[in-house]
Amino acid sequence: MKDIGRDEIIKLLFIVSCFGPGNPRIYELAEKFGSFDGLYKAIAFTKPEGVFTAEELKAASRIHGAQLRGIISYCKSHNIGVICCDDEEYPKRLKNIYDPPVLLFFRGDISVLKNDMILAVVGSRKISDYTAKATEIISGTIAANGMTVASGFAVGTDITAHLSAVRNGGKTIAVLGCGIDYAYPAENMQYADEIRENGVFISEYPPQTAAQPRFFIARNRILAGISIGTAVMEAAEKSGSLNTASHTLAQGKDLWVVPPHNIFDARYDGGKTLLSDGALPIYSPYDILGEYFDNYRHKPVKEIISDYVDLEETESRAAERPKKPKKVKSEVISAAKQDKKREDTPAPGLDGSTLMVYNIIKGAGSPISADEAAEAAGMDISEVLSVITELEIEGLVFSDTGQTYYV
Repeated sequence: MKDIGRDEIIKLLFIVSCFGPGNPRIYELAEKFGSFDGLYKAIAFTKPEGVFTAEELKAASRIHGAQLRGIISYCKSHNIGVICCDDEEYPKRLKNIYDPPVLLFFRGDISVLKNDMILAVVGSRKISDYTAKATEIISGTIAANGMTVASGFAVGTDITAHLSAVRNGGKTIAVLGCGIDYAYPAENMQYADEIRENGVFISEYPPQTAAQPRFFIARNRILAGISIGTAVMEAAEKSGSLNTASHTLAQGKDLWVVPPHNIFDARYDGGKTLLSDGALPIYSPYDILGEYFDNYRHKPVKEIISDYVDLEETESRAAERPKKPKKVKSEVISAAKQDKKREDTPAPGLDGSTLMVYNIIKGAGSPISADEAAEAAGMDISEVLSVITELEIEGLVFSDTGQTYYV
């Protein structure tokens, strides 16, 4: 663990436990009380009237020093590091976003976050062969040439991007929507050591925090925040990748999109909207390398481990590069997502039990519970909840009051 002061960590853990990770009220109240230390004293001891909500005060009353010390001991014994937003190791780019994480838990080489050339690579969990190939080539090439690839460790695009980066001699960053030691998704855990040895896992959630759909949405601001830009490999109209794209634009950073191989394929509808509104198209890894070559005095291109492409020199491609298109407006994306939210269109890329659960929820006509969906599908409730979580993350299913779900 990074030595930023045991007392400081305990105070920040207390604050985060009271308000929840990623809650912007932490910064609002820290400003009101002059510092994190001032906020800690106020919520833990003085409790001024009319400042904190009943829920916040209730949470504060339930938190004990022994619990917080237990978290610190657990981190030390499980090789989990902790840095705070005032630590020297904290990514400078991340400090400049709205609501940066107060604490970051990590496993691996935290110095990877200091690379000036970090690109977020995002896309669907169930990707086409075209997208898989594009992700492998683009991620592998830019990583082989000194850029660090950041993604979310999900199946599909994310894990393809991570592995392409490290298997071509590069570095990668996995930004999690759960605790740093929570085994999710299970099918990707076989690659955890390989990624950690060639990069770092980071999360704003304390160890053993289970994955939740809202956590994956919240972590997207971090993924965009540590990066100079975001590359969208594949995004349907309701894709969670559009949320990362929105954060990227709100932070004033570059948004890249891989053009679809088929303009009629619904799996690329979100990406088509981004491109039509001015996102930067990716026709080759050189488009990305060339864009940042002059700004960062990038070294010459290396070849990657791939049978798909024969690399040419970046400098000649950069010289031919057209002027940047206009930036996409984040409000355009948000409006498009809202308009399409309840549209009755088929969900692309679903099969097996996932498609079955989706069709059951869609065909119910009104919000139904996970128990009802499990009974209709003849599946175990735990399996149905796991499927629903994935559907929520993809933006295909939405939760209502009382833990019911609808399309």
